[in-house]
Amino acid sequence: MAASVLRKGFCFDCERIKGIRGRGLCDACHRKRQRRGTLHQMPKTPLTIEKYKEFLMIREYEPETSARLIAKRIGVDIRTIQRYNAYRNGKLVIKCLQAVGL
Repeated sequence: MAASVLRKGFCFDCERIKGIRGRGLCDACHRKRQRRGTLHQMPKTPLTIEKYKEFLMIREYEPETSARLIAKRIGVDIRTIQRYNAYRNGKLVIKCLQAVGL
């Protein structure tokens, strides 16, 4: 039986470009969350990408909006917004957008 080929992408847990298993997680992070029983806390990838694009739009057109308000508006927790800010403020945003083909 041949090993499955994982598409390259940005892992939202370890923040590296790796083969993505699912839910925006690399194989190692996916298995770790599955073992810990926390995999359900990660939204499915298309949802995550859409939320991230929504976040970028709000930041671009309403830069004074607080992180808590953005989190409430797009339906994510404050930690997700902090990660999005980190991606946006560094080179990680470029890697993330390239990984999802944007």
